[in-house]
Amino acid sequence: MNNITHLKSLQLVENNFIGQLPQKICLGRVLENFTASGNHFTGPIPKGLKNCTSLFRVRLERNQLTGDLAESFGVYPTLNYIDLSSNNFYGELSEKWGQCHMLTNLNISNNNISGAIPPQLGKAIQLQQLDLSANHLSGKIPKELDHIQRASFMTHAMKAIYKLLLSDYVKVSKVSVEDMLYDEQDILCSMDKIEVLDFHQTLEVNGIRFWCYTAGHVLGAAMFMVDIAGVRVLYTGDYSREEDRHLHAAEIPQFCPDTCIIESTYGVQLHQPRHVREKRFTDVVHSTISLGRAQELLLILEEYWSNHPELHNIPIFYASPCKRCMAVYQTSIP
Repeated sequence: MNNITHLKSLQLVENNFIGQLPQKICLGRVLENFTASGNHFTGPIPKGLKNCTSLFRVRLERNQLTGDLAESFGVYPTLNYIDLSSNNFYGELSEKWGQCHMLTNLNISNNNISGAIPPQLGKAIQLQQLDLSANHLSGKIPKELDHIQRASFMTHAMKAIYKLLLSDYVKVSKVSVEDMLYDEQDILCSMDKIEVLDFHQTLEVNGIRFWCYTAGHVLGAAMFMVDIAGVRVLYTGDYSREEDRHLHAAEIPQFCPDTCIIESTYGVQLHQPRHVREKRFTDVVHSTISLGRAQELLLILEEYWSNHPELHNIPIFYASPCKRCMAVYQTSIP
């Protein structure tokens, strides 16, 4: 393959090829599409590929390729898609990726990349999908990447509570401004990227269908069923199958999922029965957080107060964050 000068496309997908990639694969400087994913290639990226400015689509994921990422790739004026995931690349992200102005998809996940994300990456103004997960990156996500079209999906109530919780973090955070993960302006910008949906409402994004069920954890908490080509995945954080005074129990989906991904903090915990816990609470009232459990505890106190006339002249006080969350509850629960 070292003497091919007119090669424009090479597909080596899902084989058992070993060894290094051909050194002169782009000898004629006309190679546009190169796919060698799902093999056992090792070693560095050939210099011929690094300098191949004609590249349009590159897929090298799921090999054992190695080398300093910043030194392995150059600037590609017409590059549209590149997937380097699940290899052994190391080093830092190069600002050269920002000079690939036609780039729409960049996947470097599951490597050994470290350091910060360069702000210059935001110059790739066509970039739509960026996956840098499962690396060792540090620092903030540059604001220059705000142009990437992405959306978060939440229920109506969760969007309202989301803003309250994140704003409280900013107000009570004791770290320096430089070390904060986000500020009030970041929160406001993120609000515009949140799309709301109702429980059981089906949405479709890029061929992936999803809808959500009540999780029974806190107001607005949802379990998401995701359908990808007929394979259903149920994804949820904390959930509760026990109905309480202010929330319905988690729903049982009408479809059986093929895969279930669940928050497991209390997966092996045995809790005391509800009536025992409530008795302990009413005996000694402790401080609590403002979201979710506070609303339930206030209802418990209201019921307990109504059953004990001797307490009717004793008021119940709660803090202002709880009051703001209470307004969301009163709006969302009939």
